[in-house]
Amino acid sequence: MVTENQLHIVAAVCFLKRDGKFLILKRSMKEIQQPGKWTIPGGKVERGDSIRDTLIKEIKEECGLEAKSEFEFLDDDEFTRVDGYHVISPKFFAEAKDGEVKIDDNDFDDYAWVGSVEDLDKYEIIPKIKDKLEELLKNG
Repeated sequence: MVTENQLHIVAAVCFLKRDGKFLILKRSMKEIQQPGKWTIPGGKVERGDSIRDTLIKEIKEECGLEAKSEFEFLDDDEFTRVDGYHVISPKFFAEAKDGEVKIDDNDFDDYAWVGSVEDLDKYEIIPKIKDKLEELLKNG
């Protein structure tokens, strides 16, 4: 079990937008945190990697896409995983280059592009991700 004195995990995520829609990914049922729920691309920052390096790598690995714009910092939040690890999650925005989505089927079961607040209700999206998607969709 994790103790209060252990370091936290930094998990950077990115809201990828293309043609007015945002990419969401359905987490595998094998995942420890939020299995089967919808989220956005991202992952843990590993030793020696910057947040930018992590976003580039994770977006490519998880959905086969690349960002065509710089990563714009939006905000961050924190939570405690079910295994006790404390997570800091900086959130970024970027425009996605054209290309076919190819999900990593070890981590994800499906993907979708959402373009309206009404679209969000069709998916069981992780609450903090859904809140930010709603805000981004409302603000254009």
